[in-house]
Amino acid sequence: MLPIFLALCVTLFFWMTWWYFIARFFRRTDIVDMVWWLSYGLIALMLFLFFSPSSLAVLPLIFVVLWSIRLVSHIIVRLTRHSEDARYAAFRVSWWKYFSLKSYFYIFLLQWFFIAIISLPLLFLFTAHISLTSSFIIGAILWIVWFLCEYFADRQMNDFRANKNNAWKIIQTWLWKYSRHPNYFWELLMWWSLWIMSVQSVTSIIGILSPLLLSYIIIFITGIPMLEESLAKRKWFEAYKKSTSILIPLPRKK
Repeated sequence: MLPIFLALCVTLFFWMTWWYFIARFFRRTDIVDMVWWLSYGLIALMLFLFFSPSSLAVLPLIFVVLWSIRLVSHIIVRLTRHSEDARYAAFRVSWWKYFSLKSYFYIFLLQWFFIAIISLPLLFLFTAHISLTSSFIIGAILWIVWFLCEYFADRQMNDFRANKNNAWKIIQTWLWKYSRHPNYFWELLMWWSLWIMSVQSVTSIIGILSPLLLSYIIIFITGIPMLEESLAKRKWFEAYKKSTSILIPLPRKK
């Protein structure tokens, strides 16, 4: 298992470095957002094709590839319709003449490290002899439920944004009425479900580092904090913030 993980790390290093030069060529550092989602689908496919000893691995393969395709297509639409994401544009200004060097280490190589750790459940799912255990079944059922919830949350957001009358407004209907970031909530639960599916031995428990790290990143680093900062400029955000749960869907406060 360890040699495969180390080989995966080396492959990911060159993969992220290659995308770094593509991002420099197009002057679009936000390409890394697409690479983040794309990497997991490719990792799952690569591990399945070269190492998978179990036919049951087809199910998590479908899960991860389907999830990856959906989010990559969403990012591609954003890349083609808009200029560079404001987060990366701000880095380009603040880092100035050191941007090329810092973007490589603080964006691309940092994500290389994160992707490698978050991929741990995939490593156990596609390189070990998994069986139809209760944890595998429960994890699979939960993954499907959370995937559908995330899909509907994103669909509601896209429909809201498609209406020009909603420019600079904040969505406060359907799932977004009970959580300010329901899509992130379901996203995290999907990765927790993948980890549950992968727990087939004592060794595979170490895969819990994956959902733990992803949860920390989304809740405290790049996900929610950055979105909250951008939303703070919008009208009624403070009232929305006081009445609506930040992540876990809960009844609204009066």
